[in-house]
Amino acid sequence: GTKDPKIAGIYYQIAEAYGQLHMYDDALKYYQLSLKSNIIDFDETDIFKKSTRKGALDNIGLLKALFGKAQVIQKTTDSRSDLIKNKASLKLLMVCDSIIDEMRFSLINNADRIILSQWTVSIYKYAISVAFELYRITTDRRYLEMAFIYTDKSKAATLKYEVNDLLFKRNNLLPGELL
Repeated sequence: GTKDPKIAGIYYQIAEAYGQLHMYDDALKYYQLSLKSNIIDFDETDIFKKSTRKGALDNIGLLKALFGKAQVIQKTTDSRSDLIKNKASLKLLMVCDSIIDEMRFSLINNADRIILSQWTVSIYKYAISVAFELYRITTDRRYLEMAFIYTDKSKAATLKYEVNDLLFKRNNLLPGELL
């Protein structure tokens, strides 16, 4: 397939549309196509095989596709106690977390930092809910600990977003009444 972040973005938009229509199998197919188009050495068609973050052409696009895929996988559970799909969703969110950690130190542009912060808050909130669901299903305390870690990361991400947003507005010389 073609390796191009613009094509990956188109596949992502198609996946989002299918997700909104509750056509989850089609959404998963297009999230996977988005990942394949965005990652240089990734041609996996099985949605449950490990997704990689190495060789991404667009890290924000990769983050969005992985997060969307995690959400749809969890939405396809037959019951709230579907362990395999909840675990698969959490694994994707963990990949998102590692991308966030990596990107946090590499972004120079304040606008990119704000975009990353917005996605980070959403991803961590969702990771908390999936970890709690896995704890409810298994009573394994590791999932409770993960929920706690993501809670702390979510609080930090929210604060970082607010600070970056304020700095962006100040650096772009917005009048005080717009701050």
